Amino acid sequence: MLSTMRGNKNDVGRGILPGSFFYKPRSVAVLILVLTLINAGSLRTFYKYTPYPIIGFTGFILLLVSIWLYLFKNNRINSVPTRGMLFCLALAVLYIYPIADALKYSMRGSDQDDCVRMLVHNYLSGDFSYTPSYLGNPCSTGPAEFFVYLPVAIWDNFFAVVPCITLISAYFVAAGLKGREFAQILILGQLSCLSFYEISAAGSDFIPIGWAYTIGILLALKAGRENLASAVASIVALAIFSASRTPLFFLSLPVVGILFVARQKRAVTLISFSLIISLGLYVSAYLLSGGVYAPLHLFHKALLLLSGGLGVKFLFLFVALVLSMFLYYHYRSNNNLKFYLTALKTRILLVANASLVIPMFVIALADLAKRNFDFGQWEGANYIIVGLPSLLVMLLDMREFKSSDGVLQNAPV
Repeated sequence: MLSTMRGNKNDVGRGILPGSFFYKPRSVAVLILVLTLINAGSLRTFYKYTPYPIIGFTGFILLLVSIWLYLFKNNRINSVPTRGMLFCLALAVLYIYPIADALKYSMRGSDQDDCVRMLVHNYLSGDFSYTPSYLGNPCSTGPAEFFVYLPVAIWDNFFAVVPCITLISAYFVAAGLKGREFAQILILGQLSCLSFYEISAAGSDFIPIGWAYTIGILLALKAGRENLASAVASIVALAIFSASRTPLFFLSLPVVGILFVARQKRAVTLISFSLIISLGLYVSAYLLSGGVYAPLHLFHKALLLLSGGLGVKFLFLFVALVLSMFLYYHYRSNNNLKFYLTALKTRILLVANASLVIPMFVIALADLAKRNFDFGQWEGANYIIVGLPSLLVMLLDMREFKSSDGVLQNAPV
């Protein structure tokens, strides 16, 4: 199934997305929908900074559609200098980040990077307490971030290069496991998200958090069983994810159950090891902080978002949608449980990534509903960035499955 992506570079567009795919009106509509979904959180940027947000957003999406159509129809996806673009991104953010960071002196801007900075400096000085940010917000940074952002201790602008380092790492992992075309589309998909640039300039840690999960899952499910390096990398990436925010630890538990049902023993083992490491980091941080662990406030925040109102309705809507699809395919094909277990195993990459995408979108929409759909104040839009890498993998995995000869015949697609 993946051989077409590993062969001649001129086969671009035949493995994942055939060139003819984009000559159909329906396919163009799908592309518009995908790019709109990727940029859902970017609506905040247009409402916040432009006088005509809907017109600006629509024009931006149409511009992206034109670029993607050109790349695929002319088989130029692999000719895009992705690494050169990432280098330019790093230079741009290196220039912009200090300006954005200086906003704190006028009590403006984002305090996410300052919480990470305080964590690193406090831990190095032997102070394991959590102090509020300069905006008075409780910091929610998890203990794993200490290891990711340790260079901040000697270079304050390290935040500026983290997005570039993250995407380059993701590119090489994805290219090694799924082929260059897959990696190119994955990274270009991330670069097509406008809000990605905004939070990169603000030094947000949401970018490495989201990619840590995606890379970890890819390595756990697709790397060779005898590859020790990929196993260690998977454990480290997933531990960074689950120990970066306390709710993400508990979000990883159902993934273990799904992988167990799908009989993915290697992936279950790797994620279990990562959760043990994460638990050890959390317990250590809790004990060293004297039993006052500020990041636990995130559970209260999540409950407030999902309790009552439209937040809980969004949650039930997603659950109802999943159940409806299950019942539809069950009565349509009249298949037994074994069929669904086989389907789950075949589509496990999609399901594992959906396990992050759905909660992130639910929380983001719940936050928007709490703000009476004021897109300009939609702070929860940043949660979509965490699930964006997984969303891109889901979309590519769906395309691959439909383009293949079919590992599982008659599987629900």
